Amino acid sequence: MVYLRRLFKNHLDETFHDILKRNVVTATRNYNHRVKSFLNEVMMHKSNPMSVEYFSAKLQFRGRGTAHNHGVLWVNMNDMEFMIESLDDKKQTTPIEYNISKLNSILADSDANYAQSLKDAIYLCKDEVRPKTYQNTIAEEQAKKVVLKFGKEKLNIVQDKLDRVLSKFSFVGLTSAFKKFQSHEELTTTEETAVLNFADKFTSVSLCPSVVGKEVVGIVQKVNQHRHTKACRKYDTSCRFYFPKYPAWKTLITKPNSSISDSEKAKFDKILKDIKDVLLDSNAIHKIMSDYEKNSESQIEYNVNREIKIKRLLAKAGYDSEEDCE
Repeated sequence: MVYLRRLFKNHLDETFHDILKRNVVTATRNYNHRVKSFLNEVMMHKSNPMSVEYFSAKLQFRGRGTAHNHGVLWVNMNDMEFMIESLDDKKQTTPIEYNISKLNSILADSDANYAQSLKDAIYLCKDEVRPKTYQNTIAEEQAKKVVLKFGKEKLNIVQDKLDRVLSKFSFVGLTSAFKKFQSHEELTTTEETAVLNFADKFTSVSLCPSVVGKEVVGIVQKVNQHRHTKACRKYDTSCRFYFPKYPAWKTLITKPNSSISDSEKAKFDKILKDIKDVLLDSNAIHKIMSDYEKNSESQIEYNVNREIKIKRLLAKAGYDSEEDCE
């Protein structure tokens, strides 16, 4: 890529964009090939911690002929639910490194019956996420012993700390959670935590190099940031995609509230409008953001400063109490 940039800069009269316009078919075929290679060699690879089983992808073209994809991934929940957080609590992950391992890789020297017994024991210890049709094959006290033995032998958790062993399985509850999404049932605390952990592990909207890497930040800033165009105003709105989005310093699961009164709704609508007004004030946003150097922040500093910046924005909108912030 560096060579190509140098070539365009020093030896060609045309810009990269001009060449693409003259070779739309070739560029599209190259793009499609790269997408297929990514899906087959990365997403579907057995080393991918997402445990993707199937995918569906659709290639679409915008009005000017540029291609883009929409797709859906099917994840093996049985594998994902029993992923284990890093055995080393002090391990600092580098950008785009996943500090989780498959249960099977840790139990490589064990038989399938032991692996199933361990899963049964974990479900029993996390009683609130067991499927309704689940059949107990192990007593509760015996289940605790199985989990603690696994923690001692495989995770080096030598003390009898059941909660610490169970905390390593941060995705337990995903299966029942996604079934409840379909039936519109309320999630338990454990199921909510599992969904939030899953979202945080595999998705990010960060532009901090220490979180996602400098290369990713550069690509996103160049080609994947929203810029208002006439498409935004297609239906006589300032932006039909609702940019800028409301910020949050942690992942949230939104829930419908049918019992809200008209007065409460009016109150919440006013809060959102006040915050949106600040978001649209480029000077106010610049003043807040200029006090922080995202490009040099560590992951810990970034997480702390993100909350501080959002609370400063809320204060600017007139909402600075703890109750307002929550």
